[in-house]
Amino acid sequence: MRDRTDKELYCLLYGDAQSYTPDAIDAAREEFSRRQLNGQTMRSLVEAERISSAKRNGQHGLPAGRALSAAKEWRRR
Repeated sequence: MRDRTDKELYCLLYGDAQSYTPDAIDAAREEFSRRQLNGQTMRSLVEAERISSAKRNGQHGLPAGRALSAAKEWRRR
């Protein structure tokens, strides 16, 4: 697990754990702890990266349905 990035460890533990064996999860937890990572801080960093990536790709961070609803609400004002 030492070759994994902090983000990969976070995603493995908090996003896709069901795809891995219990031994892999335990190894990821140990490495996460060894690096003194914090789940909440990592969640914030991953979310900020997602928003930044969406903006670079011309999206505005809202799912299509929510973006449409927001646009309709703005037009009503």
